[in-house]
Amino acid sequence: MKLLFIGVAASDGVLRETMNRYYGGRAEVRPQQHFDFAVAKGLAESCEIVALSEPPIASFPRSSCILYRHAREELSPSLSIIYLPLVNLPMLKTVLVFLQILLRALRFCGRGGDDRAILMGYISAYTALPALTIARAFGIPVFAVVPDLPRLMATYGTIRNPLRRLGLWLGTPLTRYVEPRFDGYVFLAGAMNQAINRKDRPFIIVEGMFDERGLATVKREPKEPRKTVMYAGTVHRKYGIKALVEAFLRPELTGVDLWVFGNGDYLEELRAVSATAPNIIYRGVVGRDEVFRFEQRATLLVNPRPTSDEFTRYSFPSKTLEYMASGTPLASTRLAGIPAEYFEHLYWFDDESGPGMARRIVEILEQPPDVIEAKGERARAFVLGSKTTSIQAARISAFIRSHR
Repeated sequence: MKLLFIGVAASDGVLRETMNRYYGGRAEVRPQQHFDFAVAKGLAESCEIVALSEPPIASFPRSSCILYRHAREELSPSLSIIYLPLVNLPMLKTVLVFLQILLRALRFCGRGGDDRAILMGYISAYTALPALTIARAFGIPVFAVVPDLPRLMATYGTIRNPLRRLGLWLGTPLTRYVEPRFDGYVFLAGAMNQAINRKDRPFIIVEGMFDERGLATVKREPKEPRKTVMYAGTVHRKYGIKALVEAFLRPELTGVDLWVFGNGDYLEELRAVSATAPNIIYRGVVGRDEVFRFEQRATLLVNPRPTSDEFTRYSFPSKTLEYMASGTPLASTRLAGIPAEYFEHLYWFDDESGPGMARRIVEILEQPPDVIEAKGERARAFVLGSKTTSIQAARISAFIRSHR
């Protein structure tokens, strides 16, 4: 089967090059880039994949790149990534991506054969409309991976740029239009089906995947001698980070360190708090390998995301599988997007307030170290046994083949 995969897949080499060239060495990577790359690599084990990717750069001036030249990366005999050339300015960039997908979808579909399909890495109007238009003309099926509910993605952070706000205003109704028009869906949470799949098309639920040939090969790290809790991800108030920090300002956790990695709208306040609270340590934005090493060294990993927000019904947190694969146990709020098969492998926050999280962390850390570590090792075995890239991509491949 030949697949045209349209998204933001980017190899580690290209991400490092981009970081050094356009971000002054700062790690500026979206989880979607890693996820799309894992999907493409996994599918390439059983399909011939050409991935069309927007380059991993934010529009100027959020990155220093104004002109991005065409690049093609041959990663294996069955996987090529084409990084689309761009004039990297707001709005113009979007138009150029639209036109290039239109032309490349035409080239892909025009070659004929009933063994072809298109897979979108996520749903957006400016990438989906050209792909759907061309594919329908040639009778080629188009499937969509839905890592996040499109109408909620823009609410995860604050959008200050007026051009981006305009683009969102123009694009939202178009995205709503294309949502139900795919031939099948790969959802990361079951509730997405009711929100997106309004024409009752075939679907499969794949919460995520862990790259067993990437991070799993990182050398295992010893535990920190001091009890340490770690959060890595987007540092937005919306994600519960403020309540977590408040937990570590309480006296019962003064002897426990909190490591925080990431960037977001709570960052300035976090830096101010960490300057006066010695047990709250902000470690910045670093590469995935380094984050994974710190995850292995921690005593406990946490996801404090509130369950009250609507978006939590429609999401499976992308860090969950990485956390679990580290071998360090995870304490999470009871998010609706986490399936029942995960329950025995996680600790839970039933009280999502700062004091409630503090009490629960104390309860967990009062257990013998071997009990805590055994919980983490069971979670790791679960992920490596059933949620790896190879296993999950094989499910996606079989789904597409059966519904072409």
